[in-house]
Amino acid sequence: NINKESSVIISVPKDNEYYLGKKKVSLDDLKAAVEKALANKKEEDKIVYIKSGVEVSYGEVVKVINAVREKGVDKIGLVADRKKKGATAAPAT
Repeated sequence: NINKESSVIISVPKDNEYYLGKKKVSLDDLKAAVEKALANKKEEDKIVYIKSGVEVSYGEVVKVINAVREKGVDKIGLVADRKKKGATAAPAT
């Protein structure tokens, strides 16, 4: 259950496109923004949620996870975007 007011939510609607909340940012800016967003939080509240679009590659999500981990965040929640109804997962190759 995500508490939108206090949570840090990063959205990746498609590859190489990042949002912190509703603000579009570059990957480099994202790191600084995450650090700033978490600065006043208690240790147990330092949670970052990463929400990725259906077509975002796994590698792209890993890039964001690594960027967040660089800032000392270990609590990372992955949120699947369920906008596409009836879409099936691509078969693993």
